[in-house]
Amino acid sequence: MTFRFLLLSALIASASAAEPFRISQVAPEDGAAGVPTSAAVQAHVSRRFDAATVTADAARVLGPGGEVVATKIAGDLGGVITLSPDAPLEPETDYRVEVTDRVRAEDGTRLIPFRSTFRTGKREERAASDLPRFRAVKLDSPAGATAVTFAPDGRLYVATWDGEIFRYEVDASTGRTGGRQTVWKRAISVRPDEPLIRIVEGAHYGQPNPAMGFHTVQGGIPTEGEDPWEIADYPVGVKPDQRFDPDLLIYNLATIGGPSANGCAEWRGDGPLKGRLLICFYTSARTIHTFAFSGDGKRVENQEPILATDGNPLKFSAPLDLSIDSKHGRIYVIDFADPRRGDSAKEGALWLAEPDGGK
Repeated sequence: MTFRFLLLSALIASASAAEPFRISQVAPEDGAAGVPTSAAVQAHVSRRFDAATVTADAARVLGPGGEVVATKIAGDLGGVITLSPDAPLEPETDYRVEVTDRVRAEDGTRLIPFRSTFRTGKREERAASDLPRFRAVKLDSPAGATAVTFAPDGRLYVATWDGEIFRYEVDASTGRTGGRQTVWKRAISVRPDEPLIRIVEGAHYGQPNPAMGFHTVQGGIPTEGEDPWEIADYPVGVKPDQRFDPDLLIYNLATIGGPSANGCAEWRGDGPLKGRLLICFYTSARTIHTFAFSGDGKRVENQEPILATDGNPLKFSAPLDLSIDSKHGRIYVIDFADPRRGDSAKEGALWLAEPDGGK
């Protein structure tokens, strides 16, 4: 049975420009213990910032001796600074997060300097995986690419955020692409999503739509206790819309890879990936995760990342979309980059993730 899923996210209104320019929330929380060694740091800023000011000197993670941990830095336009370590952190070790006043708001206001600490837990033992391993081959560098599709005509199509669509001829025997052709131009807009949702006819999933009488984001926050899919930004007492069914939100993707889960596709070919949903994580994890579902599609029974040839998760700079050539066991991935973000991904990329013949 084939199930359809939809990634949805709720847009919370940003704070007014009069609010102090500060870090309003950080994950891991200040003083947190037992933090996974694979964790990334996400600092939420009280209002929109100049992404070009988010540099290695402005935001960093420091080890117990004051040494700077090598990280990928992403300053998302939505107001989150993400620091993703290049390698797993040391187990049972104290770390410090620093965000300095080098970070500026869009109006030039300097950030109130911020510090927090956390301690990692025991070394994570990765369970043996039966999934195939992949190696990534860079095919092209289309600037601002946001979507990719391997089409029935055997060609690859890539869309960009400023409205261009590129077409590539694909060599069926190798999966490699020829030169790019521009086939369309028009204006579009993109917004990333987050929860994994099971679609049921006539249901409501917690995305506001005043025209339909829906006003509350997901579960609101009706009580002082822990509520299903609660939104902490609300004051206590905000109830979810009457038709909101929290059981249809079957997985919180933010617990895996941050607040920006994006392109997804079902693997319909044979092999250990058959029937799994593959999802790109644009920030934090920067991986492609796979999800296996129960027979009725109501719960996730297993989730694990696509692995590289070295057995570690296959990572990209900013993976935004993917498309699967199930017949040949290939995955095409779009790496998005916007020079205004000020992160380590300075140009977009089109990748081919092909099975490793040694696995």
